[in-house]
Order: sequence, then C-alpha cells, then structure tokens
Amino acid sequence: MNQLQRIPLLMIGGGLGGLATALALSRKGYPVHVLEKAHEFGEIGAGIQIAPNGSRALDELGILGELHTYAVYPQRLILVDALSGELLTTLDFGEKFQRTYTYPYFVMHRNDLLTTLLNACRESDAITLETNREVIAVEDLGDGARVSCAGGTTYECNALIGADGLWSFLRNYVIGDGDPVCVEFVAYRGAIPMEEVIETAGLDTIRYWIGPDLHLIQYPLRRGELYNQVAVFKSEHYRADTDNWGTEDELEAHFAKTHESVQRALTRVK
Repeated sequence: MNQLQRIPLLMIGGGLGGLATALALSRKGYPVHVLEKAHEFGEIGAGIQIAPNGSRALDELGILGELHTYAVYPQRLILVDALSGELLTTLDFGEKFQRTYTYPYFVMHRNDLLTTLLNACRESDAITLETNREVIAVEDLGDGARVSCAGGTTYECNALIGADGLWSFLRNYVIGDGDPVCVEFVAYRGAIPMEEVIETAGLDTIRYWIGPDLHLIQYPLRRGELYNQVAVFKSEHYRADTDNWGTEDELEAHFAKTHESVQRALTRVK
C-alpha cells in the first residue's frame, strides 16, 4: 500500500555524513527524518583520522567528550620512504599544535564514531530514523520534493538532503554527472588486536609509508586495543567490465621492493 507522509526535512543516507547533518539540524531546532537503505545503521571500514576542524565540529554537535572514551590522541605523524625506510618529515601534535588549533587531532574506529552519532540522534525528539528504505524515485514539486521508496512508501518534504554515499541516487538526479570515475587504486585494510602486531612506530604515532603509486598507513585505534593498517596501490590490471583486478598477487608485486618493515606489516593486512 502506498503511504504518503509529509515532513519538513528528509535526509537520504544514514552514514557518518547523514547522521552528523541530522544531528546538527536538530540542534538548531529543525525536525529531520533520516532514511537508510541498509537493514541497520552501520559503517564500512576501520580507522578514521579527525583533524582539529573536525574536532571542533564534533564539539559543536555535543559528542566530542563522549568520543574521548574511544579515541587515541597521537603525539606525532611521521612520513617515511616506503622503499628505503628513511624518515622524511614529522608533524608534531604536541603543545604548539594544540595552542595553534585549539582542538586536538585524534584517530578512532569509524564504527565507534557512527555509534556515538546514532545514539545522539536516537536521543533527540527532533530526529526520526528509518532503515530498509531504498529510494527509487524523486520528483521536484517546486516547493519541495516527493520521494518514493521500494515497497511503496512515499514521502513529501520541504527540503531533501542527499548523504547517500559514493553511488548516490540523489546526486545523479541533481547533477547527472554519471557514475563515479575509478582512479584504479586499491586499498587493503584491517584493524588487528594489538597483541598480534609485529612492529609499530609507537602507540603515540601515525606512520605513513609512501612510495611510487603506493602507501601504507598505520596507527592505533580504540584506546590502543587495535592497530589499523591500510595498504594502497595503483592496479595495472584495472578493467571496467570485471572485478578481477587489485588482487593479493598485485599487492605483493607492488610492495615487493619496499622496506622490510612494510613487508612484515603486509602479512597482517591481507
């Protein structure tokens, strides 16, 4: 049965961007209705780095203090040559950095951030959350929009906001610039228990290994209980008509000439 609902603000997408935007609008007194395509709210990936401008925004949303429970506050970031192991430069997150930017630089698990945002949204009387709502059609009404979902539910709203990710339905409707363009890079990532880590640069350090068309990022997560590692390289075998590229064999080939510390780290990424 087709059920028509009229609401002021409709948000398509319940990921980090959608929930943060909904929470920000609710803090200003606006009622928001969030539609998520998946059966439950969840986040893909592991680590996320939050710079001072992000910390400031999270503070304004009222959740920065709660995130302290999950966050790791590194004291420095180092950039290292992935081939030679030579230290290239260091960014100090210490006292001078804090004085300059006021807010901290921290890292955390993406799912911990999403869970905190989700809980804050659930506590707000101004936010309605729905899952299993796949948008299949949008109609411009002039003074608003009509949104139709698979299953027959229809919404009319005064304003429609798209936060529905890389394969955004709404972006194609508004901009019409086609599918995302693949840049042929592949990421192998994973967060492992700290006791399984072979080598670190210290639990207070974010380490970037960089080389030709490749890099490896390493940093601790979740109060230092996990270690996040992301290996990225550009595939030489990309084809738009197949997913048979960016394989483990390619990963090993691209990193074959890297420093022994990188080689050891890769055994815990694949």
